[in-house]
Amino acid sequence: MTHEGVEIRAGYVRPEDQPTPDNDSSEQDDGFSGSEQGEKDSGFEISQALEADLGAHRQQAAQAAMATSPRLAVDTLHYTLCLQILQEGYFSGRGVLNCSFNVQTSVSSKDDLKQSKSAQDLGSAFERLKTDWLAIDVEADRFKAFCGLSKSDKESLVAYCVARTLQVQSRTSNAPSEVIIDQLAPTFSEYWRPTKENYFGRINAAGLLKQMEGVKGLAWVNVFSDKPKKAIVADLQEWFAADENDERKTWLPPQF
Repeated sequence: MTHEGVEIRAGYVRPEDQPTPDNDSSEQDDGFSGSEQGEKDSGFEISQALEADLGAHRQQAAQAAMATSPRLAVDTLHYTLCLQILQEGYFSGRGVLNCSFNVQTSVSSKDDLKQSKSAQDLGSAFERLKTDWLAIDVEADRFKAFCGLSKSDKESLVAYCVARTLQVQSRTSNAPSEVIIDQLAPTFSEYWRPTKENYFGRINAAGLLKQMEGVKGLAWVNVFSDKPKKAIVADLQEWFAADENDERKTWLPPQF
């Protein structure tokens, strides 16, 4: 804990910060103390301190090897991501990498996203995924099966899982997510259209007149400037529901 908040470091521990060892007293007695697992695997016991040291060396050696094995590293990362997103359970995939991924659920106060086109598209994308490997109970075998998937199958899995973790808010020029949005270039108007319930009724009259002047024209603003908000909303609802004008199908508020 520092004055700036919580600071977490991973890696080497400074000598002065290391806990006082238990002197490996069991090692000094007979050299054969340790865990039941150590006895089962190697035929004799070792102390917990020695077992921890060996594990640390083994871990660092594995990390060094992984650093020069990009193909396996990518498979490991993708496997962990997909496992955590597609399979329930807090510890899913955490035994491989020390990282976590969570589904970013889109929630609307109008509860109008469950049956939306975007929800349907996500559902269709999920149905196309190769997920047989998830049903394998033995984790080592499950990982092997994942590694054996075709490149296209892995790419589809990763794309879906990354999509389910993507965090996007209303448009802002400085957000890193805007770079992603610009590259994705989704046609937002195919997924959302303004209605009385989701937009018009939630904007005051002055705001509606100002925002719609560029769409409906100054003459429309002059006609409705003295009318109550209810009349403005009703007119906009009817106008946007019509099919004659393509602009009605593509107009979006600046937040998109």
